[in-house]
Order: sequence, then structure tokens, then C-alpha cells
Amino acid sequence: MQLLTRNPYSNPHLDTRAFVASLRQATLLLVPVCPFVSVIISFFFFIAISLLEFVSIDPQFLNWPIYYGTIYGPFSFVYIRVKQSMAGKALLPQSGGHVLGGGGGGGGGG
Repeated sequence: MQLLTRNPYSNPHLDTRAFVASLRQATLLLVPVCPFVSVIISFFFFIAISLLEFVSIDPQFLNWPIYYGTIYGPFSFVYIRVKQSMAGKALLPQSGGHVLGGGGGGGGGG
């Protein structure tokens, strides 16, 4: 989760060309399937609304999730894809210490 919340500009060594190339690649992967992804998301909301109406619950509270999920949901793919590709290039800041809980320490008791 921390990978998704990091700011790409927090690293002064960020290669802008690599970032733009990853953004372009992820966007080009999304463009042909964006309408289909929106329809799939809408279909799941249709099922949810049908179930809520069947049990006599007002589905009015789903208006905003439907709107944002259908309009902006497919673009989350671009965001996640670019973050993953940037992490693979080691452009994000990395700690110089050891991993927490990685063992290898000599603390033990006796």
C-alpha cells in the first residue's frame, strides 16, 4: 500500500523519460478496452442495485460510487501500472537499512 501512496516527485533522481514512457504504455493498453471495462463495472453495479431493490433497500447511496467507479475506475489501471513499472526501475526512494523483521540480528536472550 505504501508503494501506491508515494509521491513520484519525492525522488530527485526520477527519470522523466522513463515515467512518461510508462505512462504512455499503460494508457495505450487501456484505450482500446476502456469502454468494455466501464461496461463491466456498470454491470456489477447493476447486480448490486438489483439485489438491494429485491430486499427493499433504497440503492440511492450507490449513486456516487457508480458515477466515480464507471467514469474514473478504468483509469486506476493506468495509475497502478505506472507505479509498478516505476518501482521495478528502482527510481523510488529506497531505505539503506535492513528489512524490519528480516532476522539476522544478534539480539536474542539467554
